[in-house]
Amino acid sequence: MKTLDDVRDFLQGRDMQPKDKWVIQKYIGKPLLIGGRHWANSPLRKFDIRMYALAQVVDGVHFRGYFYKEGYIRTTSFEYTANDLDDRNVHLTNDAVQDKFKDYGRYEPGNKISFKDFAQYMRDRKGIDFYQIILPAMKAAVRDTLDALWHNIQAGRAVINQFEMFGYDFMIDED
Repeated sequence: MKTLDDVRDFLQGRDMQPKDKWVIQKYIGKPLLIGGRHWANSPLRKFDIRMYALAQVVDGVHFRGYFYKEGYIRTTSFEYTANDLDDRNVHLTNDAVQDKFKDYGRYEPGNKISFKDFAQYMRDRKGIDFYQIILPAMKAAVRDTLDALWHNIQAGRAVINQFEMFGYDFMIDED
C-alpha cells in the first residue's frame, strides 16, 4: 500500500477483532545499495540481511535467547530504482521472487553474500565495521523482540526445553 488512504480502504468494512494484529512499516525510500565497481561490477541493487534466533523455554518460566552467528545478505538481480514501487523484482530480495529470473545468481551465487564478505564490503565502501556496529544493533533488536514476545512464547506452556526459531530480515538505509 502506498498511502494512508490505501490502508484505511483495506481495513474498511473488515470484521476486526481485538486479537487481530497488523504490522505497518514505512518503506525505506533510500536503502543502502550494494554493487558498482566495489562488488562484482554489478548495478547498484537492493539487499537485506537475514539472521536467525532461537528462544528456548528453560523451566516454563524463563527463557534463553540464542543468535546463530552467521546470517547472509540477500540481493536482488536488478538495478534499484524508486521510480516504480510496483516492480517486485527490484524491491523484494527473497528467493521466491528472484530465482525466476535469468540474472539470478549472476553477481553472487544464489543472490547471497556471507557476513564475512559483506563486512569487507562495508569496511571498504563505508568505513563501517559490520561486526562492531551493525551486527550488535541487529542483535539488540532481536533481543527486544524476544523480550516483547516472551509472554506469547511461554503462555500456558509448562514444557521444559521447548523452543521457537525466528528468522529476522534487516535493511540498512543509505545513512
